[in-house]
Amino acid sequence: MAFSKNDIRKQKVQKYFLIVTAMSILFLLAIIIVTINFGSYKQSLWLADQQAERISYLMSEHINNSFKSIDLILQEIDTYLQSADPLSNGSHSTVSDLMRRRLNDANFVRAFFVIGKDGYIIHDTDHTTPHVTLKDREYFLIHTTESKLELYIGKPLISRSTGNWFVSVSRRLSTSDGFFSGVVVAAVELKYLENIYSKLEIDSQSHVSLWSNDGMLLISWPQFDEFIGKTNPESSLFKLIKKKSNTDIIISFSPLDQHKKIVAFNKVEDYPLVAIIENDYAVVVSRWLKSAMPEIVLFVMLIILTTGFSWSAWKYYCDLNHYKNELEDKNIELSRAEISYLQAQKLGHIGNWEYDIANENFWESEEAKRLFELCLKNTHSSMQNIEHRLSDRDHVRQVIACLIEHEKPYNNEYEIHLNDSEDRIVIHSTAELIKDDSGKPGNIVGVIQDITERKQAEEKVRLLNEELEQRVIERTAQLESANKELEAFSYSVSHDLRAPLRHISGYVDLLNNRFRDTLPDKAVHYLNTITDSANQMGTLIDDLLQFSRTGRQEMCLVAMDMNVLVHEVLETLKPDIINRNISWVVAELPEIFGDYSLLKQVWVNLLDNAIKFTRNKDEAEIEVGFTQEPDHWVFFVRDNGVGFDMQYTHKLFGVFQRLHSQKAFEGTGIGLANVQRIVHKHAGLVWVDAQLDKGATFYFTIPFEPHS
Repeated sequence: MAFSKNDIRKQKVQKYFLIVTAMSILFLLAIIIVTINFGSYKQSLWLADQQAERISYLMSEHINNSFKSIDLILQEIDTYLQSADPLSNGSHSTVSDLMRRRLNDANFVRAFFVIGKDGYIIHDTDHTTPHVTLKDREYFLIHTTESKLELYIGKPLISRSTGNWFVSVSRRLSTSDGFFSGVVVAAVELKYLENIYSKLEIDSQSHVSLWSNDGMLLISWPQFDEFIGKTNPESSLFKLIKKKSNTDIIISFSPLDQHKKIVAFNKVEDYPLVAIIENDYAVVVSRWLKSAMPEIVLFVMLIILTTGFSWSAWKYYCDLNHYKNELEDKNIELSRAEISYLQAQKLGHIGNWEYDIANENFWESEEAKRLFELCLKNTHSSMQNIEHRLSDRDHVRQVIACLIEHEKPYNNEYEIHLNDSEDRIVIHSTAELIKDDSGKPGNIVGVIQDITERKQAEEKVRLLNEELEQRVIERTAQLESANKELEAFSYSVSHDLRAPLRHISGYVDLLNNRFRDTLPDKAVHYLNTITDSANQMGTLIDDLLQFSRTGRQEMCLVAMDMNVLVHEVLETLKPDIINRNISWVVAELPEIFGDYSLLKQVWVNLLDNAIKFTRNKDEAEIEVGFTQEPDHWVFFVRDNGVGFDMQYTHKLFGVFQRLHSQKAFEGTGIGLANVQRIVHKHAGLVWVDAQLDKGATFYFTIPFEPHS
């Protein structure tokens, strides 16, 4: 059974509607359950608040009444003391009897006693020795300075006799003139309050405590002895209590165990005390969780079902939109590709075309129409519209016929005429034959490109090449002429310049041989100087000729062992090192490719320089070694000779350049220039590193691969 698109769409809408309806019902039920559970949660907190508030109120009332009764007894003792004669013995016993009677009435008071203004006990219920002084006690010191403070509740202390906690409640005694006359004190046993608090029906994690207004703990149940008597006014709980009225319920962290508590407090009406009960917040919440567990389980199940339906609805919605988005993305990609394709054709001056063999008409892309200057609105063009723009239409017809009949490759260049102009452009075209299902020729598809600029560039290159070839011929002729002139100059130097030098040397020898005995010493010195200068001139001419030949000499590259070459050079230099103390270090050198005779000159010059410039050292050190780099060898000759200043390095490899005088070290200044020329002919580099009076190291490189 086939379904139409409308039927499928209706089924999808119905399925989506059912899923959304079921999901809405489940979501509504979940909201109802959450509302009920939230109400029960608030009810549990309210019950805990009410219980805590009731207990804190009863505590504050009990504490207020207890301390009020103590205050009344202290006032009674104060009144009796003001009316009695303090000097009579009967008065002393009467006051003590009164305090003992009141001690029996107040079962939570451990003792009463009166302190005189000098700090000594004058009346008591414990038969304390009268000579005991209490003037250093906190309550005594406060009453001596605070005249307006009548009742003072002191800091909790541990009794030495009973070992129990007690707190002193004291009242200032004054004369009729208002002057300080002493203190009457009641020692309140805190054990009495502990017994009362321990009987309260509270949870194991709950706390009942009595605090002063400044945050000092007086008593607690369960007991926290480590906090009793310590003041903590900066705790978060007491900061909140200071901001509140006389009674309130807050949620805060307990200063006793730092747990989160539901705190009910009630400030004692007539005294600077606060009664506090703390219910553990976690206990209250766990009690609520136990009672609300069925609803919570149901809520979780509804959430799971709602999530499942939501996921199904979302998946279904995604499936519906997937095909739509995919179709839109494909259309966008197709549109972008088409735009990019047209832009690429326009930038590259490339167009494509298709020829329908049966109907004899052409289809062209936009760029192909621009190249042929065809109307962009026309879908097809006839063969006549194309052919009348071709310069050689017969050739184009022949190439197309060969493609159709013999399937010969179509790769053609031709010129086309532009409308209303004598200008022409060059077109390069390639095409292939497309056959139909029966194997007969159907269409021809092809590509055309405007290559006019390329052809013009090729023509310019051709002309430049011709001009360059002509210049090369001219420069070659000039170079050959210069070489001939250089050879002629070399011949002149080797023959014409040597003849005068030979004459000079010959005549000097004649003078020395015939007239030496008659010549004065000064004249003999002059003749010797002329002979030395002529010899030096001859050496200079020889070195200059060698330098010239090196530049023109063809290299003969062979594989050679550098060890053999270096040792051969050292043998030739042995006469120069007679009676010399030289320490030689010659490494095992590698085999290389190079010109044997030319590299021999390099080693001769470098080693000869090392020997020459270390002659002033008592113990000369000369080292020959190498290092290996990725594509070449680095050879070096190191000595500890006179060295030189590196700022003059640029002069070192120049012809006739010397860094030392002729008198200090002989030489012509051509040897290192020759070294540089030979190394460069081997496609290498040469450099030096030196310090004045510390020696020099000359480096040169030879590539692994031979260079002709």
